[in-house]
Amino acid sequence: MLFQIHEESKISIKRLTDADLKRSPKSHQTHIGLSNNSLTFMKDNKTEYTAMLIYNSMCDFMQCEVGKILRKDGRQDAPNIKTGGKDDNIVNSIREFAKEKPDNPFYLIWFGLDTETPVFWLICKGSTDYLILSKFFDFSILGDGGRSRNMITLDYGDLGFAEILQYAKEKLQSVSLDLQKELEMSVEMETDNPKFKDSDVKKARSYIQELGRSGEEIINEYLAKEKHKGFVSDYEWANKSGEVGNPYDFYIKYAGGNEQWVDVKTTEHEFDQAVIVSKREIKFITQKSDTQYAIFRVYSKEETQARLKICSGCLKYIKKLQRDIEYMDASMADYKAFLVNYKISFVPGIHSFGSVSNEILLNR
Repeated sequence: MLFQIHEESKISIKRLTDADLKRSPKSHQTHIGLSNNSLTFMKDNKTEYTAMLIYNSMCDFMQCEVGKILRKDGRQDAPNIKTGGKDDNIVNSIREFAKEKPDNPFYLIWFGLDTETPVFWLICKGSTDYLILSKFFDFSILGDGGRSRNMITLDYGDLGFAEILQYAKEKLQSVSLDLQKELEMSVEMETDNPKFKDSDVKKARSYIQELGRSGEEIINEYLAKEKHKGFVSDYEWANKSGEVGNPYDFYIKYAGGNEQWVDVKTTEHEFDQAVIVSKREIKFITQKSDTQYAIFRVYSKEETQARLKICSGCLKYIKKLQRDIEYMDASMADYKAFLVNYKISFVPGIHSFGSVSNEILLNR
């Protein structure tokens, strides 16, 4: 999982005031105040400029100025989130969502990711999230501001915290799937996506490398079983001792004498998450016959099992891609510009492969 809750494991909850939500036309408040003992992993002099916002099924990274309040005497106080100079930010988004139900109370839950990115989770009274969390937390203890307490920070010493934390983890995993896919693609394509922090990219790069290695291990186990059954006469795992830079991962010789070079493409997501091929891999594919190259698509990978579809017969599709790339490269040459180490992403399926096997369940 690319997005995990910070080990600080503190969750703060606030009933947002009318001033927070700018429900009064006379309100000029440009921030939402937070709890003094929350987001303690942030250094006193550190300001974050992006954060994650969750509301119902929506989840995205947005502009958000998160920092400590600096008092006139130089003392730093509780953190807050400010509107900042852009309209597209978390505070303004919270206020826009609250307009959908102007008579309902709204609550804000916040915590941190392990990459030290703050997460803000907006909850409307009566929503599914509210009803589930109400089993573990009494929202009525939070007043609407003034002299009444309207925010609280919970940790492992508090009743119901473990259940709230577990639901927060499940919620984060379910609503952030599109973001996880986007981050995975951004890292594999080596594109600069301003949505993600350097720490997100660094973690994702390491995570994807581990995922790729575990996918190859799964296929090594699968081929060993196929060899034992007599379907495969022999095979070679090119990266058994570590990545060696070949444009393929396995060489297989089948019982009937046919040979095949295989690239393993692994993802935790569904089968049709785009696969990526490099310039070198494209050249390698075009040097083989249609049956000599295959992509072993390992998907929906979990700790103890994964799913596999064997995709072959992509030569026609890849040659079309190569033709268009060469045409574009030739056109760019007029401008003294050239394609160097490009990568291409495409969705696997019958439009790109002549043959896609039935799903094979792989248990470890």
